Amino acid sequence: MTSTKKTRLLTGTRPTGKLHLGHYIGTYKNRLQLQDQYECFFLIADLHVLTTRSTREDVREIPQNIRDLVLDELALGIDPEKSTTYVQSAVKEIYQLNLIFEMLVTVSRLSRLPSIKEMARNAPYGGGNHPLWAAGLSGAAGGRYPAAAG
Repeated sequence: MTSTKKTRLLTGTRPTGKLHLGHYIGTYKNRLQLQDQYECFFLIADLHVLTTRSTREDVREIPQNIRDLVLDELALGIDPEKSTTYVQSAVKEIYQLNLIFEMLVTVSRLSRLPSIKEMARNAPYGGGNHPLWAAGLSGAAGGRYPAAAG
């Protein structure tokens, strides 16, 4: 008896506000198909919001934006029987992996990444370690980590 195990896939969305047609065309249309092909993990990247939206008002809006995002994803057809949706800040292992990666990767190595050079100009300190968060998230999922939306 042969077991066919699906490859894991992780992608996410920052809960920054209402979804719009661009979200559907840019990512959700694909996610609806991917959930049939992969073992999908859909991340609600609430901690990533803080890299670009860190005012008190922005932070206060995050819990409602998370609720709205989950409801919108369900309405679009993301099926909880086929995929797993989770909130980044609710998984302590993400913090643990990130801390380990922060201790292993040097600032000079991070600064050589073109995406970090641009991000670091205006982002808070935590925004500069985005590749480390991505590695931690990908490690937690144990599979593919395509470009995220949001």
